[in-house]
Amino acid sequence: GDGLIDAADDLAFYNEIRGRIHPSDIKASALLRHPAGYNHAGGVQDGFGLASSAVGVVGVTADQYAPGDSHRSAYDMFLNWILNGAPY
Repeated sequence: GDGLIDAADDLAFYNEIRGRIHPSDIKASALLRHPAGYNHAGGVQDGFGLASSAVGVVGVTADQYAPGDSHRSAYDMFLNWILNGAPY
């Protein structure tokens, strides 16, 4: 953008995030599957599942855990926001 952080930038960011929500299949939303929207080598991100563990489990996604589990804290936050209409 213009290098300034203002209401127009906030609205554009909000609209970009809203565009990553799949309204008819919320669990398939890009926001929940790949929250950053950019390619990275990090795999599963904190709060969106489990990237690794002592037993060698790698890439377990958040939706495989029960609601409220600490491994899906960020996932649950976004999911609740979406279920509440994703308000601005």
